[in-house]
Amino acid sequence: MRCLVFEPSRHGHRFSYLRHLVEAIAELADEVIVTVNRSAPGTAEYREHVEPIEPRVTVDSSMPQGEGLSTIDFCRHALTALRTVVRDHRPDHVYVPSATGVAQMLGLARLVGINPFRGGVESECVTLREPFAYPSPTTKRWLFARLSLRAAALAPWTVVHHIDPLPFEELQRRGGRYARRSRLLPEPVETITAMESQEARRRLEIPETGRYIGLAGFLDLRKGTDLLMRAFADAPRRHDDRLLLVGRMADRIRSMLEGEYASLVNDRRIIVIDRFVSDETFATSLSAMDVVAACHPRQIGSSGIVVRAPKVGRPLLGSDFGWVGRMINRFSLGRTCNVRDHDALVAAVGTSLRDAEEPRLNEAARRFLKFHTVSNFAASISQNLRERLGRPAADGLRTWQWVNEPLEGADGC
Repeated sequence: MRCLVFEPSRHGHRFSYLRHLVEAIAELADEVIVTVNRSAPGTAEYREHVEPIEPRVTVDSSMPQGEGLSTIDFCRHALTALRTVVRDHRPDHVYVPSATGVAQMLGLARLVGINPFRGGVESECVTLREPFAYPSPTTKRWLFARLSLRAAALAPWTVVHHIDPLPFEELQRRGGRYARRSRLLPEPVETITAMESQEARRRLEIPETGRYIGLAGFLDLRKGTDLLMRAFADAPRRHDDRLLLVGRMADRIRSMLEGEYASLVNDRRIIVIDRFVSDETFATSLSAMDVVAACHPRQIGSSGIVVRAPKVGRPLLGSDFGWVGRMINRFSLGRTCNVRDHDALVAAVGTSLRDAEEPRLNEAARRFLKFHTVSNFAASISQNLRERLGRPAADGLRTWQWVNEPLEGADGC
């Protein structure tokens, strides 16, 4: 069994998904080929996630670079690259661990008879952003979301893995062939060892005293980093309250920190650690905080920080929109507000810092966290390949249905 894993971009958590996917299928397949673009080797993301699995795979980094293209041109580029690598490597099974955009292009291509998965090739993809399940601010976006869904449903995937339960649950309500091919995939949340906040701060070489609210990962407008900074600046604070920002920054965030918030940075009220965030640094950063922020104003899809914060015993302050708001409120992981309402966010920052304490996880929340693990991600994403090879399901497989089952008398909690 020759498996091909296709990933045209290194940004975000794409290489993290790729690594966990390879680790899930490497023991099942005779050969695993990983295709990345030619700019990936040597980057921090590649060193963190791909180099550790190189002994187990064949890496093809000949794919042309797609950086700097518009979204639609990148998707066209990715589809062309996918067709090329499938033709060149002749796999039996194909995985695309971040198929948003590619799936739509593949669906449209199928209308004119283009299908790279022929001759018994099975294919699986992971979809990250599905706007059809979210409220649309304009008619144009509403129409785009529905056309996007129709195009994705035309793509010839054997299995479609959805990270976000909101579109998955909507598809199951609707029924049909696309729903039958769909499965909900957990976030691959690594085992995180919580540590005392002072120890975490010591490791990050930041002040050990005071109260911290913060954010880790790529710092941009999409995550509401600007909204969080403005709210922190205006919130009632103690002299030792601090905002911790860990990760690479978008240009807009950098200019704000060097401009209107430079005095807070100079006074160490805002502490910035500007570097690539490894899994270890990410976990340490969350442990250093008293409150973890997830102020994504209109996030479509899941957020890894929402799943990881409660694993180190930290409450969340998040947006009340979409997956972020739904999960925080549904599983009592912290508090939410309309983060686009500046006054509401200012008040929430102050209240969260004042009342910060380890969340008391109920049984539903514990199931939610047990669902989102590396082992359950591996069990879930390898399920179809196991069925194809006549292998039993992986031990300990937990489904989204299990998370939502009535708790009385349930097994495995």
